[in-house]
Amino acid sequence: MLAEGGYSGTHEVSDKQVEIAWKICLQGSHVLVFQQEDWGWGKKLTRMEINRSQLYESSGVLDFIFGLYQKFLLWRTGNAIGADLSQAANTKRICIAKEDASLKPGCFNLTFHTHNLGDELTADSWIRVRTAEPFEGRWKNSESKVWNDAIYSAHKEELARAREALTNNLL
Repeated sequence: MLAEGGYSGTHEVSDKQVEIAWKICLQGSHVLVFQQEDWGWGKKLTRMEINRSQLYESSGVLDFIFGLYQKFLLWRTGNAIGADLSQAANTKRICIAKEDASLKPGCFNLTFHTHNLGDELTADSWIRVRTAEPFEGRWKNSESKVWNDAIYSAHKEELARAREALTNNLL
């Protein structure tokens, strides 16, 4: 297991309790994300399977140029800001953002993007998502393929640690 976390709060519009728990694991060439979500309408279990290579873009010359760019950022903006900016640029497919939902306390998401618009799509370009949720006394299961999905936390630092643990284990 690389990282775990979650979110607990209240939806300001519906006043319903929101509970989310997640874990990020590695299995061979795949990143597995297990998430239990309840946005106030019932529990949903999710398993995401992402090909590791889809989360990291690399080509020799670009890596060299990026290394120079990182050094410039560290020198120009100071160590703390430069390190944060250079890590964000290096992991553009794993992004942290403020969640666009009316939640209390505020919520952040860590979004996984497996390709950019215009990229050639392959069988590995997708996040394979399996969900299970209660339905009329049984569990309803579904499977889909998406190009982005997210996990949630009230603490941006928790998501930053998860992103760092993940990016340190991508190659």
